[in-house]
Amino acid sequence: IEIGCGGTLRRLAASVPGLTAELVLATGSEERLAEARHSAELFLPGCAVLISTAGLPDGRLPAHWDEVKELLEESAGRRNADLVLAPRCDDAHQDHRTVAELVPTVWRDHLVLGYEIPKWDGDVGNPSLYVSLTAAQMREKVEFLHKAYPSQSGRDWFDVHDGEGDPDVVASEGRPVSVPACRGCDSAEVVRVVDLGDQPGADHFPPLATPGPDPRWPLELWLCESCTLG
Repeated sequence: IEIGCGGTLRRLAASVPGLTAELVLATGSEERLAEARHSAELFLPGCAVLISTAGLPDGRLPAHWDEVKELLEESAGRRNADLVLAPRCDDAHQDHRTVAELVPTVWRDHLVLGYEIPKWDGDVGNPSLYVSLTAAQMREKVEFLHKAYPSQSGRDWFDVHDGEGDPDVVASEGRPVSVPACRGCDSAEVVRVVDLGDQPGADHFPPLATPGPDPRWPLELWLCESCTLG
């Protein structure tokens, strides 16, 4: 959830006094659970946070439908949520997709928002809601991801490209960067690329406009439709 909407979590924590949050983790080892606790301290400071987990095997959730359903039902029974954040239903990862399909069957009368997880699968969607983030908030989000999840730092898909400290992409080094994140919000639905220079994946995204005088790294100029309407 922190990759998909970590900036949103930070904004909620800052703007909603006394916020109570529950993080529901269907998979993960004790190490990952400890990392999730650390992440909650970073992304949700000052909030009352409960973390529940089923400890199911990574990559196998479709075979554990009953256990995932029960985990979500238990969470829903503990409190009446004002907002539910979950993976979107067409996420290409089978674990994410299983959770996404079950969430609306549990929280039937609640506001449920599905977040995108920028990755190399190329499974971009069509977001209808964007949460605006400043450059400082984007930098903070990426900093917290690295601090909270050291066990993932060696993974080829866990890499954050940033230029002058302004992060934009969570993708894998050495692979075509097919799902860039917008510089202005928590979204990966990019429609305009100003210039990629000679960065990884540049040949997959030819420039659509002439770069301006902005001295920052070209990847900072990736923008989503919401941020280019003006």
